[in-house]
Amino acid sequence: MINVSYIHQFDEIDKINSDYMEAKNEIDSIYEPILFLKEKIENEIFFNESIDEDLVMYENMKEDFFTRIGNTIIKIIKRCREFIEEKVDAIRQFSWNRKSDLDKKEMILKKCPNLSERVKVALDENVIDLSSLKDFKDFNENYLRMLDEIDKAEDESKFRKKWEGLKKKFSDNADTIIKAGQVATAIITIAGLLTLGKKIRNDINKVDINQMADQARVTHEATERKIDALKKMNEKKDGLEVPHWKGYMLAEMAADNEKITKGYVSKMASLKVKATSMVDKMYSTVLPKASEKNSKKIMNNAQTKYTNIANAAKNTYTKIDKQNLDKARATEYAKRVGIHQFSNDYPTAKK
Repeated sequence: MINVSYIHQFDEIDKINSDYMEAKNEIDSIYEPILFLKEKIENEIFFNESIDEDLVMYENMKEDFFTRIGNTIIKIIKRCREFIEEKVDAIRQFSWNRKSDLDKKEMILKKCPNLSERVKVALDENVIDLSSLKDFKDFNENYLRMLDEIDKAEDESKFRKKWEGLKKKFSDNADTIIKAGQVATAIITIAGLLTLGKKIRNDINKVDINQMADQARVTHEATERKIDALKKMNEKKDGLEVPHWKGYMLAEMAADNEKITKGYVSKMASLKVKATSMVDKMYSTVLPKASEKNSKKIMNNAQTKYTNIANAAKNTYTKIDKQNLDKARATEYAKRVGIHQFSNDYPTAKK
């Protein structure tokens, strides 16, 4: 049977990739005309052709370039922030609703009469991949370092090669947004199940989407400051024109940042929900069995108690009868010692 949550998760992957391609196309549409005109002017100069008209167009494009590319970067960052905020709200609501339920189920299981009872549960390998949290932190730190390096970078190809290497490493990790874990049925004690559940819940608590949002916010703000600085440098017109590839590269980095950040946040949010649901399912599977055993023990104790009371009442009744007391008084005495407590559950008590 197809898991509906997986379908929705793949929808999310498609949306992330769609947003990424939209950003890339918008960035290229701003930068490529400049490259085309620059090459055209160089050819016209080589063949001694007039460049006046193309030169005017080229200068206008250069003037507007950092403003347009800056607006695109801000748009990318805004979209990424909205995605993260939605995830934070969704996880907060989910965690709030499920925590008390899990606490109650754990409490019931702890009170079960036989914690050594073995039960079957489905275990999911690598339920919470905490290494992804470290990877995400590393990605943000490397991104900030690259923002610093772009100021002094003189060779576009060297800078791009370094960024592409970093992007591939972290993008590969972020692309594994949804991964169907290997589910296996295992024999485990109820006590062991509670230990496992506690470990998974501790790992779940370490996945702090708010903290991931804070890390992303730092890179977003640094990116906004960087494009603003490049724009202001370009407007000084002191002969030190800022290479346009730096603005283009910064926009590409922002688009890559959005895709990778969304990937990590989506992955960890999905694992958090999946793991919480798995623990809930394990507890819920075992609870009916545990409750059944618990009820059986209570009833067995009750029947033993009834037998003892009934025997005591019978002996007393015999003694009273021998003393020629009326049967009504003997019955009343039997009720006072407790035989009536089980008369509804055990018909033999009425005999």
